[in-house]
Amino acid sequence: MDKTSNVIAGFRACELWPMPLSQQQRRLKLFLDGGCIKDVELPSWLKVKEVVQTEVLVLPESSSNARKRHKTFDVNRGLFTREDLQNIDV
Repeated sequence: MDKTSNVIAGFRACELWPMPLSQQQRRLKLFLDGGCIKDVELPSWLKVKEVVQTEVLVLPESSSNARKRHKTFDVNRGLFTREDLQNIDV
């Protein structure tokens, strides 16, 4: 058995028949532009999604006067600065 007869036998066994080329081309032309035959207006939920992405889900601007972390060390509720730690006699 050659390959072509195997392919034909496989289609017959599965009861699948390839569409004629003209029908394949017609269906392909239908879906080349996304399956839409005419221009479609955007649904309202897509417009809302765009507004939410641009206006609601925006990170705030970084402030220049943000609190800086203090260089302190906490021991028994007493704060020590770097200078205090250097001045401690061990």
